[in-house]
Amino acid sequence: SELGRMNEALVSLQKCIDFAAAAVAANPESSEARGDLGVAYYYFGEMHEKNNDLRSAFENYKKATEIEEAMSAADPSNISLLDNLSEDLLKVSDMAMKLGHPADAVAGYLKALSIREKIQADAEEKGESRGVTANIYEGLGDYYLSQSRIEGRLENLNEAKKRYEQSLEIWKSLAENGILLAKDTTKPAQMRQKITKCDRALGN
Repeated sequence: SELGRMNEALVSLQKCIDFAAAAVAANPESSEARGDLGVAYYYFGEMHEKNNDLRSAFENYKKATEIEEAMSAADPSNISLLDNLSEDLLKVSDMAMKLGHPADAVAGYLKALSIREKIQADAEEKGESRGVTANIYEGLGDYYLSQSRIEGRLENLNEAKKRYEQSLEIWKSLAENGILLAKDTTKPAQMRQKITKCDRALGN
């Protein structure tokens, strides 16, 4: 059954985490070992997310993020580490938003966005990497849209629309250049729907 396969996958990933954690314990200075552990936590979080266990997903994404933050702090010019860190922060923020912690979510989105901006300044963003930035913009849009419902402020609606438009521009560019991933093919339409929702709320 699908549930049985999911449980088997979780058990297998837990074994990977245990193995990676043992490797770090045996050689704590090894960036390769720490990186492997971070990746294992990320995939464990992804598996829990697919299983709709958002709390466990959040906890594992957060562990991955903590490892990436420490590695990036030790090697701040490493673009690959920054790229991974921004994606980890995006996932942590997405889970925080879904778990009802919007303040934590927006802080993570903004931190991730500042990292993406550093990557853009230091090196050319490419392919799937640009999709991460688009997803961060969408996350910020979702945050501001949710705040507009709570606070009733037009500023939040305008900010949500702006963030969705920024996301859409990236997805359109990826599509026009033939590098939009299969899993993201519906993203442009989704962003247009969210922009329309903002326009209706703004009375446009």
